[in-house]
Amino acid sequence: MKPPVTAGPPAPPLVTRPRVLRAGAPLALECGRTLPSWHLNYETYGRLSPARDNAILVCHSLTKDAHAAGVHRLADRRRGWWDDAIGPGKMLDTDSAFVIASDTLAAGGSTGPASRDPATGQPYGLSFPAITVRDIVDAQCRLLDHLGIGRLRAVIGGCFGGQQAVQWAISYPERVANAVVISATPATSAHSVAIFAVMRHLIRSDPDWHGGSYYGRSFPAAGINRGVAAAVPLWMSRQAMAVKFGRRLADGRHRYSFTLDPEFEVEGFIARLAASPRREIDPNGLMYLTRAVEYFDLERQYG
Repeated sequence: MKPPVTAGPPAPPLVTRPRVLRAGAPLALECGRTLPSWHLNYETYGRLSPARDNAILVCHSLTKDAHAAGVHRLADRRRGWWDDAIGPGKMLDTDSAFVIASDTLAAGGSTGPASRDPATGQPYGLSFPAITVRDIVDAQCRLLDHLGIGRLRAVIGGCFGGQQAVQWAISYPERVANAVVISATPATSAHSVAIFAVMRHLIRSDPDWHGGSYYGRSFPAAGINRGVAAAVPLWMSRQAMAVKFGRRLADGRHRYSFTLDPEFEVEGFIARLAASPRREIDPNGLMYLTRAVEYFDLERQYG
């Protein structure tokens, strides 16, 4: 009879720290304008090999910052958005790979509408130039130059991150050995554009938005929360909603209450989203990022 298998001590948490690239050279944008100075926040996991050939770039989806995995210090409890995929022995194995998670422009505290315009000393707001996925990838390429990495073992991302992975393969094929594209299409659909338009409308309709000049005076919390809630049909499919919620009633009830208050479980989920604080998301930044997603159209760009 075999002795019972006992679990070993839990693996120590993956510890990382925020880093920042402060670019010394301007960044020319696809819209024809230039960012005279800019910065990009990022985190790394694992060790870069002496040959600098084991780097994997992880591209995030909308609005998430560069905190993809691990903790910033042992006392932290904040999870990263890809904790289950990055770490020792995981899909992106940090015992052998050097994993980089980068912000995009206009997200996670990197240069965007909330940043100060060097020409005025005030936040850009809506004077920030429009950005595209290609601009975002160009900035990430500068990050690789900063890290001394000539070629990636892989670039990987889902949705908006998948668009970035595709753009990497197109813009810098010589610098990417593999591109892993998840849930991304060659062009953003009219359905997605419509949902993004609703999100932007809800943000703009918040009285605290002040035409995009809310920095230091107010925060359009209701607008951003409603916008995020309105996007549920975009990032959760009909099939996923059927599995997660079905037609179950809220609070475990079995009878209709015959009111206009949240009746179904899915309504309660959306109500909780609309009530959750989101101070870490810049509403203007979210609007710029949704527009960047909408501009992604490979046929128009390269057809």
